[in-house]
Amino acid sequence: MSLSKYMKSYSKSLIVLLASCIALNVMAAADKQTVQKGVTVNNELSVVTAQATVPAMPPMAFPMPSKQNHPANTMTTTVSREAKTMMMQSMMAASPLSVRELVAMMVTKHKVKPGVKFDEVIESLKLVANKNNFKYTGVSLLSQDVTATTGKPSPRVEILSFCDSVVARSVIDYAPELIAFLPCRVSVLEDANKDIWIVSLDWDISWMNLSKNPNNMDEKLWKESIRIRKVMDEMMETAANGDF
Repeated sequence: MSLSKYMKSYSKSLIVLLASCIALNVMAAADKQTVQKGVTVNNELSVVTAQATVPAMPPMAFPMPSKQNHPANTMTTTVSREAKTMMMQSMMAASPLSVRELVAMMVTKHKVKPGVKFDEVIESLKLVANKNNFKYTGVSLLSQDVTATTGKPSPRVEILSFCDSVVARSVIDYAPELIAFLPCRVSVLEDANKDIWIVSLDWDISWMNLSKNPNNMDEKLWKESIRIRKVMDEMMETAANGDF
């Protein structure tokens, strides 16, 4: 089965699964009360916990591809625009989230503690990265460029790049398309309230080993990717607290 056909089949199956999930949520919300450990509570979706009895999820309906031996550093078959659109439309049709909320799900962010200066955040990020052998490779001074281009002041934004070149090489060997996410970027920005934020793409892949697809990354690369995520978390948390 070609990748494009697989994605089309996947998106159709996704519609069925999402529809089933919605139906289950509606059924759960229809019950006025749920008993949790002998205590009766209102059955609002926002307060349902693991203690509540939840209807069983339907079995996975996705077609599963076979195991493939991909040579290192070779591109994956391109998924057609039509297949991508079908899958994303299927997901969005059942999603209660706005585009802003979906984007927020894809990043990790830390609000900097009051009193910590912008330049101190930058310095802290670099120091913690260096301590973990995570090389600082450059910066994009976005706000300076906006001001120079428009002649108007811009809230400060700097986008810092970091990289572990050995891990990066392994990532590219696994899937060259991942070059689009490299190097690892950590952004520092000032919002409309003059608060400083540290934002990065959420590199948490700890859940990827739950996939039943046989074509996953190898154990070593998976662990190295998790290590990089932990380093980035340490960098951002330390900088947000004004520590060095």
